[in-house]
Amino acid sequence: MARAREEAAKPKASRSKPRVQAQGTRSAAGTPKAAQPQNGNGKGGARVARVKTPNWPAAVQHIIEQTGDYYLGDDGKPNFYHLVGAAAKCGHSEITDANIRDVIGDLIDYARVARDAQGQKVEEGNDDLPF
Repeated sequence: MARAREEAAKPKASRSKPRVQAQGTRSAAGTPKAAQPQNGNGKGGARVARVKTPNWPAAVQHIIEQTGDYYLGDDGKPNFYHLVGAAAKCGHSEITDANIRDVIGDLIDYARVARDAQGQKVEEGNDDLPF
């Protein structure tokens, strides 16, 4: 009985799982893990283009006029995360004054391809840009 009390008084070993190391290193089991790109919140996966131009709101308005509701959220307002995510998928890591016309064209084309896959049409035209 005394032995049981002594055992109960000793601190118990933690039964929690061992911590897994950061991505790109080795897991708790010692096997290599593949490095994944980081998006700023510690999770791999989604990436977005960074907007570095004051002309972006006007560009978004033009894109919405050309693509209808493709880049609109459920509230009927432009979904900026969808726009910058699609720009990243088109290969743009930044949206600047120097590349904004290319980004606009790519986003309209991206919506057109997606709409064509859904059997819908997207208007063509990129001549009346406000900048």
